[in-house]
Order: sequence, then structure tokens, then C-alpha cells
Amino acid sequence: MIARHLETLVSKDGVALEIFKRTKDEEVNKKAFTDITDVIKAAGVSHRSMDNSLYQKKVGILAKDKFQGKFMTEWEDVYKTVKSELEEEDVSPGIAMAMSVKDEDEQVYFLR
Repeated sequence: MIARHLETLVSKDGVALEIFKRTKDEEVNKKAFTDITDVIKAAGVSHRSMDNSLYQKKVGILAKDKFQGKFMTEWEDVYKTVKSELEEEDVSPGIAMAMSVKDEDEQVYFLR
């Protein structure tokens, strides 16, 4: 249902938006999750450290939150196959700060 509303954004203002729809077919969902992990792996750049070892690509996670349900079970089954290729970074503090109530000075800072 949400996908229908998001699809209207795909062609507006040059926004690059790809919508992955879930179905009742587990194989279709697995393919969508695999496509999503491919996008995650392709995003960003791997860097080399001073000792020339390769850093992994970072992916933001909500470290303390543990979600449950069929969706998460299907997602975790696919994500665990690529998890070793990624460096997870807890983005909870940044999200909390962005979502917190702001005074006028902070609002100006965030609108820059």
C-alpha cells in the first residue's frame, strides 16, 4: 500500500527512487532482498588504511533495536550472506538528534 504512494515520487524532480514490493511469494521477496543487498554493496567506496588493508563499506544500523516478524526473518536470511562484507555503524545517535525537538538556532543549523 505504501509503495503505491511512493511510486508517484519516482518521476518527480529527477528523484532516483527504486521501489521493492513484497509479495506473498517468499522467492520473490528473497530476490527483492538480494537486489537490495546488491545496492548496499555497490554504494559507497571502500578505502585503504595506512597499512594498505582494505576497509569494508559501511552500512548504518540501529544497533539496539531488535525487530521481529516474518519480514525480518526473510531479511536476516539474505543479509547474513553479505554481512561479512560490510562494516556496520550504529546510526541511532544521529537519527535521535535529527528527530529531536529543535529550538530556532538548531533549526537554522539543520536547514543549511
